[in-house]
Amino acid sequence: MVATIRPPRRGGIGLALFVVLAFVGPGPACVRGDTGGRGGDDGAERADAQERADLAREVEQLEAFSRVFRRVAALARPSVVSIQVHGRVEPRGVVQGDDFFRRFFGDPRRAVEVEVSQGTGVIVDRQGTVLTNNHVVGPDGARIVVTLHDGRSLGATVHGRDPRTDLALLRLDAPPDDLLPAVLGDSDALEVGDWVVAVGSPFGLQQSVTAGIVSAKGRADVGITDFEDFIQTDAAMNPGNSGGPLLNLRGEVVGINTAIASRTGAFQGVGFAIPIGMARDVARQLGERGRVVRAWLGVAIRELTAEDRRGLGLGERQGVVVAGVTPGAPAAAAGLRQGDVILAVDGEPAHDVQRLRHAVARAGVGDVVPVELWRDGRQVTVDVRLAELPDDPVAPPRATPPRATPPRAPDEAERPPTGLGLRARELTPELAARHGLDPAAEGVVITGVEPGGLAARAGVRPGWLLRAVDGQPVRTLDDLDAALQGVDLRRGVQLALEGPGGARQTVFMRQQ
Repeated sequence: MVATIRPPRRGGIGLALFVVLAFVGPGPACVRGDTGGRGGDDGAERADAQERADLAREVEQLEAFSRVFRRVAALARPSVVSIQVHGRVEPRGVVQGDDFFRRFFGDPRRAVEVEVSQGTGVIVDRQGTVLTNNHVVGPDGARIVVTLHDGRSLGATVHGRDPRTDLALLRLDAPPDDLLPAVLGDSDALEVGDWVVAVGSPFGLQQSVTAGIVSAKGRADVGITDFEDFIQTDAAMNPGNSGGPLLNLRGEVVGINTAIASRTGAFQGVGFAIPIGMARDVARQLGERGRVVRAWLGVAIRELTAEDRRGLGLGERQGVVVAGVTPGAPAAAAGLRQGDVILAVDGEPAHDVQRLRHAVARAGVGDVVPVELWRDGRQVTVDVRLAELPDDPVAPPRATPPRATPPRAPDEAERPPTGLGLRARELTPELAARHGLDPAAEGVVITGVEPGGLAARAGVRPGWLLRAVDGQPVRTLDDLDAALQGVDLRRGVQLALEGPGGARQTVFMRQQ
């Protein structure tokens, strides 16, 4: 006879771990064989009692583990808010001069208010400051409504935004005096494998809690923001989770949930959160001055290849290659040139592109910093006086001339299918309104997907905004052409996308 044991009723995490422990725990906790003839009724009862005692101890352990998640959720909920952003759009397809419609339905040409974005935020002080993603707060001038955990709805305004990290600060218009700010933790202390909890409003479902582990740290070149150092997690996230907290088991915020990598638009096990260490610094600057000031070197850089190492005699040295220098930039004034390898900035090793960007950005504007270079087979050091990163820095000259592309007719608005199996148009206010996109966003609109092509198989859909290809920003169709020049589809390509309401995801596709 097989004994039937009901799983604990306290949450999916408890159930999953119950199944594991039932198999790996000491002794047969769940299965009891027929003991007839081997010890009699007394022996069977003693065996049954021992099994039940063992089971009770194991269940107590699982219930204690479950209580940890219960307490984290209870601590977090009062500090987590839902955000709805409303904007006005012009109606389309209106027949001008139709008195019938105006008489019964009002002026059909008048702009109407619609929800253009929805997400999550974290209260960070008692004065009503809310930290969230920049893509959640929508276009300038939008009406923002913040809903607290107890259902109260309040107006809010944008105090500052930083597109380069996709972070923004909101201020509640009339903050109540009972706000409970979140406790910010230490994202540097996280280790791969640590348990984390995500709280947010996926698909508008407020105060949803999911759990998972830290899958990786320091994820960069994802193509979501200019400055990337993401925590990767398998805690479930979906559209609407953006801007919500990622918490450790102490209930401390260790990240701001930002994007998912998906081929379907829904969660597929890979989510990204901005480390709270980075978010804290950005929030401080936004709170103080409404914007973020970063230092600037003025170079285009790329990763070292094996061929670079052999050709330059670098050996085991780590660094990044200067692919171009912006005229008039600090690097140009200090004598940096194309082909130099940057080994370190201000004593911080430049092991990869993202680390160099972060090292420069953290330095003070106007500071003179030593830059260690590998040039002409030897190591040299030059001093560079850093300037402030401009809003739209001029790109350095290309290391090699771009491949010529055929001229585009003045009336050509859409490109035919690319090797990715999609068609695209440059973003216009009409296309933004039609697909629920932010009209101020940067990217090209996917207008068609080739059946059976790479994009279709990866789950790419018309109406989404293509923002970057392999981390290279795409603002125009010419940018898209340039980004695709060096792509080898047999090795794969990564697209950064933005959907209606500001939902972001990355997809990877490869030609089989």
